[in-house]
Amino acid sequence: MAWDEIPTERNLAELEMKNLQLERYIQDFLGRLSIYVEAVRIKDKPFQETYEEIFSESLESKENDILRHLGKMMQNLLMLGYCNSREVYRKKNIEWRSRIILHKSHSQDVLDSDQNTSTDIVRGTDSRLSDAYQRAIRLYKIDIKKYPELRSGLEFIPENCPWNVSELLADSIRNLLLALPNRFMSDEEEKDKKMWQRYDDE
Repeated sequence: MAWDEIPTERNLAELEMKNLQLERYIQDFLGRLSIYVEAVRIKDKPFQETYEEIFSESLESKENDILRHLGKMMQNLLMLGYCNSREVYRKKNIEWRSRIILHKSHSQDVLDSDQNTSTDIVRGTDSRLSDAYQRAIRLYKIDIKKYPELRSGLEFIPENCPWNVSELLADSIRNLLLALPNRFMSDEEEKDKKMWQRYDDE
């Protein structure tokens, strides 16, 4: 992008993704460094016991990071599924879809940073996904103030989370939306197949 070019919503989303990736790399480095610093500082505990204690805290921190991003990802999925205004949908759907891809990518980066612990992280995250889903619904309700067209979707939002962590990380946006009942813009989705193919991460 040229220095004098006006950034588009997609440009801004890409820049936000790069910033989040850099932030994740820094946090991962500092997290690993803190394990060794803390182990040296605590002299009244065996090294292995100290390492396991801090390592457990590191896993929980990664789970929290992923859950935060999956929550925002689900918030945008709900907005895509239950916006009942074609005008708003056509104006905002690419932005919402870009944010879904952004938060999915960040979550996957956290898992890829340590393949040895990814299974444990997914298991721990899955057990707490319902809390993240409830936060996504609360964020959706807050967005109603900005987009009143979302209000009528409240009665159709599933009470329980319709996805698991593996589905959120692996499935395309279109397949994730298919898990939502009574989507308002299903006909728009069919009309925009080329657009889906362009922006989906299949």
